[in-house]
Amino acid sequence: MATIEVKGKSLLVLLTARERVYLGKQNFSIELERINSVKLEEGLAPGSRLTQRPVLGGLTGQWRDGQSKILILGGRSGSTYLKISLKHPAFDEIWYSGRNAADLLQSLTKG
Repeated sequence: MATIEVKGKSLLVLLTARERVYLGKQNFSIELERINSVKLEEGLAPGSRLTQRPVLGGLTGQWRDGQSKILILGGRSGSTYLKISLKHPAFDEIWYSGRNAADLLQSLTKG
């Protein structure tokens, strides 16, 4: 599963080999100043899936909910996610359900 970490003034998203192929994306980073808000909450499948092949029955992929574009990394419906709302041309939100989600929330909110 992908990992997200804070490095300097950027949020670094490291995808696994399978996710890079499935999503058609490479590892990427987002400047911390583009982040609007972060919160930890339970998530359900949001609207319609834009990527066609599910990864092991999970929610990983690109989704559209109304006008919002969402990138979900890991988890299943009902999982607890770190929801990162941002100003980015490719995504409006990133939902992340990794083991370090609570620690990442503290890193992003302390600054």
